[in-house]
Amino acid sequence: LLGVTYMALAGQYVDVDEEKALFYINQAEEMLPRIDSLHLKVRIIGLIGNTFRNMKQLDSVRRYQLTAMKMAETYQLKDELMVSKVRFGLLYLVEGQFDSAFSLLHSTVDYYTEVGSSRMLAEIYTTLGHIRLYQYLDNKKELPEYLGQAKGFVETALVYAEKIKYTAYISWINNFLSEIYLAEGDAVKSRNFLQAAFNNYTSIYGTEVMNRTVIQNWKNEQQL
Repeated sequence: LLGVTYMALAGQYVDVDEEKALFYINQAEEMLPRIDSLHLKVRIIGLIGNTFRNMKQLDSVRRYQLTAMKMAETYQLKDELMVSKVRFGLLYLVEGQFDSAFSLLHSTVDYYTEVGSSRMLAEIYTTLGHIRLYQYLDNKKELPEYLGQAKGFVETALVYAEKIKYTAYISWINNFLSEIYLAEGDAVKSRNFLQAAFNNYTSIYGTEVMNRTVIQNWKNEQQL
């Protein structure tokens, strides 16, 4: 568990102190030879790759995620294999390889439905919707059906998120639905979902924090 703790610390420092994040990544990696559990070893390797994704070091992401995926396949660790596929899908998304990202992420839906992971389904369906919206906005004339698909995926994500009261993610989904309805030209529904997203954020972070955020955003806009 110490290796997982190191990775949790690395994740905390990613945005504030990259040098410390790298230190804890190295500490976790040094632990790997002493870890007997294959599940845990594959999970930590995958977490290292995931942390490098947050640091935008995509070559390192690919190397670690490929190692995790190959180990999961070799030792038939299906849960870790599915996690690796999700992480590779997110890597493809960051790289702008939307078709590959969509295909890989979609291939995990049946598994997470079977095991009943509402959290993963909420996140995966949201990402699938995000991909379809990107593709639609990039090529509206050739891919008009993708906007409807985006909405369908994200509405499904909302069902799963509400099922487990995944409040932080519900806020993000509502904000995303606001973007979709805006793309459809429905300003009223877009505004309603944006308000719902604001209400969710307020319930999590409090009115004072949200008001400060809105004021700061307004100030930033005035400087553009």
